Amino acid sequence: MDISKLNKDISLEEYLNKCKIPGVGPVLSKGIANKVRNASTLRNLLEENTLIHALKEVDGFSDKMSDRVINALTDVDFFIDLEEMENQNFEMFSDKTIYDITELSYSAPRTTVKDLSAITGLKGKNVVITGTLSIPRRFVEASIVKLGGKVASSVSKNTDILIYSTSDGTNTTKFLTAKHINDNAGYEKVQMLTEADFNALVRKISV
Repeated sequence: MDISKLNKDISLEEYLNKCKIPGVGPVLSKGIANKVRNASTLRNLLEENTLIHALKEVDGFSDKMSDRVINALTDVDFFIDLEEMENQNFEMFSDKTIYDITELSYSAPRTTVKDLSAITGLKGKNVVITGTLSIPRRFVEASIVKLGGKVASSVSKNTDILIYSTSDGTNTTKFLTAKHINDNAGYEKVQMLTEADFNALVRKISV
């Protein structure tokens, strides 16, 4: 979509309708917008792979629609458009509140994150990623750089943080190397964060 042709006061409901997602017309666009409340939360739910739980609470949304709706909203171009619209101060981002999934859906499981009090920020930190994340890795890398961190390709004694996938990131060389460094140090020298931990950290830093 050519966002240069959109008015900056376009609502989330109107934008979703213009996206022409298969099976999602004006009624469902309104239902989704009313459920997630703002574009910031929509993006956050997509990044945490929990949007589906909120969508199931929308009247008229069926399981048959899940794949095509999620596929459309997790498209790389959709994420890029959201980021560009936020940078241009589109009205749908005026409410910066990130609403928790448990506020939006009663059926969603809670995701437990680790104590992040020891990490005060990412500025100057060397960060490594391992495993398959729920969103394209470049979006996570962009968040790291935006917050002052540096993305590294391998784990070393200079690594500060390792972000790992819980599905396939715990048996990788990077994960095992970080664990070995921590075992030798006798403490968590390399902070090991799941994707959910990292998302929680970004929200904490961005407040």
